[in-house]
Order: sequence, then C-alpha cells, then structure tokens
Amino acid sequence: MARWVIVDESLDKGLARQLSARGRDAASLQQLGLNGRDDPDVISELGNLERTDWVLVTADDAMPWEHGDQLHSIGATVATIDGEWARLVEKNGLAGTMDHESFKCETVHRWVHQMAEQEAGTFYRYNAFRGGRPWKVRRQHKQRTPLLAPGASRQLTLDDAPG
Repeated sequence: MARWVIVDESLDKGLARQLSARGRDAASLQQLGLNGRDDPDVISELGNLERTDWVLVTADDAMPWEHGDQLHSIGATVATIDGEWARLVEKNGLAGTMDHESFKCETVHRWVHQMAEQEAGTFYRYNAFRGGRPWKVRRQHKQRTPLLAPGASRQLTLDDAPG
C-alpha cells in the first residue's frame, strides 16, 4: 500500500505539487495548514489526522533524534534526506554540479516510490545516490538535545534511537 506523502517545509514549496502531477498522493504542510509551526506542533497535528497511512518526508535529518519520543508515540513514518549532501555529491564526482536544493529534490523524486512503501512507524534516511536505509543517529545529532514529547515520561536515548 502506497502511503500519502506529506512534504515538510524544509523541502521545496512546489515539491508536493510536482509529486501529485506525477500521480503520487502527496500534500505539503502548507496545503494541510501546518506551515510555520514548530516541529512538536506539526507532529502532534499529523498524529491527529484522519488518515494514518502517511509518510513525512523532511530534509531535517535530525528530526528522529530531536523528536523521536513524540514521533514514536503517534506511530509516525518518517523519510529524511541525508544531511551530508556535500560530501556525497563530491564522493560521486558531482561537485559543483549539484547544490543543496537540487540534491534534496533529486533525492525525493528518485526515491519517493520507496518512501511511500516504507513500513509503518519506521524512520529511513535517503540520498540522491542510494535508496532508504534505517535511520541511525550521527555524532552531530548527539550534540543536540532530544526534546521530551508532550506527555512523555522520558527523553529518547541512544538505545532507543531507530536503527
């Protein structure tokens, strides 16, 4: 079953429309009336949607670390775009030919079919050169404090981090 693709505002404003034009069931946070809100509020609202068959596609690669408790509590399915885009572009011989926005759009267009088929409640990381892999916390994420989800009794720890 293909999931409803919800495009975070960390990605190009027109991306959801482009995906819809290609036959994908997609919507942007703006189309859902959720633009401009903080992540915890957006996550809470997504958890209240009538439809539960969605995947949040975001360029905020730290989201599963910073908001993991809250994401788990609503059974969220999340697809992040790899934040190490510059290293990956250079490694693949494309330095100077692909900027950050191009990398994000290319990644989503190339792998949206896989994102839409992710197992419910999973967090995966994608980049323009390979499909999704289970999301794992990185050193730079550990330097940021995970947030306690509203109503949660504890913060997400490294042992809880997906992958």
